[in-house]
Amino acid sequence: MERAKVKKLLNNSYVLECFNCDGEGAVEEGIFCIKPASNCCGGCMSYSECDVCSGRGELDAMDDDMIDQFMMLRAIDYALEKFKHIRSSFKSIASEDMATDYQLNELTKQENRYEKLYENIIGEIKDRYRDEV
Repeated sequence: MERAKVKKLLNNSYVLECFNCDGEGAVEEGIFCIKPASNCCGGCMSYSECDVCSGRGELDAMDDDMIDQFMMLRAIDYALEKFKHIRSSFKSIASEDMATDYQLNELTKQENRYEKLYENIIGEIKDRYRDEV
């Protein structure tokens, strides 16, 4: 899963990469075309400003609860990056030791829990922004 980027700004506020336009500020609007995808010329697509972020590509936290959610997303993203490094280290020695194999399995379970939590928080944020738009 591609994780959205959360940035901390100089004024200690947080912004989240827009989930609707992937931080681009614009969304594609397809026009019906009879050509197969393999013959696409790219001329049928047009772009419009993203309704969710108003073309900025970033979402501001609406309130203190959402700031907390943004901070949690950053922390989870950091932890997941560390899990990747630990897992690669464990994999190199897992076949030699049953205990290490067990630890690798537990690490993977914890990583999956963090991914699920991340998805749940993003889902809550999406719901709140969609309610606003």
